[in-house]
Amino acid sequence: MLDKATDIDHVISELLEEERAAILGGDFKELPALTARKEAALAHLASTGGLTEGNGLRRLRDEIERNARMLKAASAGFRAVISRYSTLVKAGELKTYDAAGGRQALAQETARLQRKA
Repeated sequence: MLDKATDIDHVISELLEEERAAILGGDFKELPALTARKEAALAHLASTGGLTEGNGLRRLRDEIERNARMLKAASAGFRAVISRYSTLVKAGELKTYDAAGGRQALAQETARLQRKA
C-alpha cells in the first residue's frame, strides 16, 4: 500500500487523467467506478495527513476543476440534445440535409393500431 502523500498524489492524478479520458471519449459508464477509486484514494490521502500547496494540492485542485468543467459542459450538451429532440418530435417533422446540401424532411411513420380479425 502507498505510504506517502506524494505517492497517493500521483495515483489520484492518474485517476483524474483516466476520468478526463473517459469524459472526452464519451465513456460515461466508466465514471462511477472511477469515482469509487478516487474516493478510496482520497480517504487514504486523508489518513496520511493530506497534501500541502507545495506537494501537489494546487495541481490536483486544478485537475479536479478541469474535469468538473468538462462534466458540466457534457451535461449541458445532453440537456440541449434532449430539448432539441423533444422540439423536433413535437413538430412532427424532422428535417435534415441531403448530400447536395438541400433540406429534406425525413418521413416519420405514425403509430397505428393494427387489428386482426
